[in-house]
Amino acid sequence: MKAGTCRICGCQEQSACVGGCEWTDDTRTKCSVCEVRIGAALIFLSVLGKVNPAAAVDWGLLSARDQQALAMAAGAVMELGLQAQGEGLEAVVLEVRDLMNGLANKYPSVIDALDQQPRSLKDIVLGLLEGHGQLVLTDR
Repeated sequence: MKAGTCRICGCQEQSACVGGCEWTDDTRTKCSVCEVRIGAALIFLSVLGKVNPAAAVDWGLLSARDQQALAMAAGAVMELGLQAQGEGLEAVVLEVRDLMNGLANKYPSVIDALDQQPRSLKDIVLGLLEGHGQLVLTDR
């Protein structure tokens, strides 16, 4: 691979990875995004070797094409994981917003008193439970 072109993803100085990248080696043949992809691929190979020693693979013995394929596959798996995590986080945020709206509707005076200062969700819930010996959960 020529200098200025990533040997894994093929990005170049004039056409960097989405979100940007930079060279991580002196030969300018490995970008920072692919450095992470390679790291994930190495973790995968390490786990594979521990799970099945007969299937252990040395990264350095893989062909350039196999290294590229494994790094890109590991990167795709990471991106899917991050996407799922992001979607999961969005669902949590929506649940918290729904909880806060429900608390504000059911206990407006307590929420108003707590709103005098910015509070965390934990502080609001603890404020609602103050003075109650036990919490009784009921079906809707």
